[in-house]
Amino acid sequence: MKYDVIHGRLRYISFIVLNLLCLFAANMAAAWIYLEKNNIKRYGFDEYKPVMIIMAAIDVGVALCFNTLQRVYRRRKRRELIKNLQHIGISFVTLSVILFSLRQGAEYSRVTVFLAYGIDYV
Repeated sequence: MKYDVIHGRLRYISFIVLNLLCLFAANMAAAWIYLEKNNIKRYGFDEYKPVMIIMAAIDVGVALCFNTLQRVYRRRKRRELIKNLQHIGISFVTLSVILFSLRQGAEYSRVTVFLAYGIDYV
């Protein structure tokens, strides 16, 4: 049990935390690229904070429910890229369903969400 916690689960948890940090950095970069570079005044960065929180919650939920990030250090690069694409795809579909069901999808720019998930994949 002690060996599993030290060598197995701790790496998995650290990768989830690293993935969350990358997701927040990708959201910040996407908002900067789309909003600041194109001088779009309709959307602001403050409006994207709820989306960022929802994206982080979905990311953790997908990682725990579907085990998409489990054993990431033991795979080959091609399989790791495919699993990461699967993780982002499931997260994107889940985010789309949640924003559609909450009727808040029209309030946020879909381009920024696409950019954020694209940057997160890279």
